[in-house]
Amino acid sequence: MANHRIKMRLMGTAEDLERWLWFVQKMQERGLATIIEKSSPYKNRGESLQHRVYLEVDLLLDAPEDEIKPL
Repeated sequence: MANHRIKMRLMGTAEDLERWLWFVQKMQERGLATIIEKSSPYKNRGESLQHRVYLEVDLLLDAPEDEIKPL
């Protein structure tokens, strides 16, 4: 099984980030991904209600090449 590592920046409200981090954690629990690194939440500058979290994740799912659609 090949690993496919990606760096991600999630940005949204604190509540939205909690939901997405929960989702990524569930992917890890099911053996679909491994969270390599996760930052603490950062509040965006100014009066923004947005926060951001940086992740580095390995996708552990191997799909047959003929099922992968190009972007």
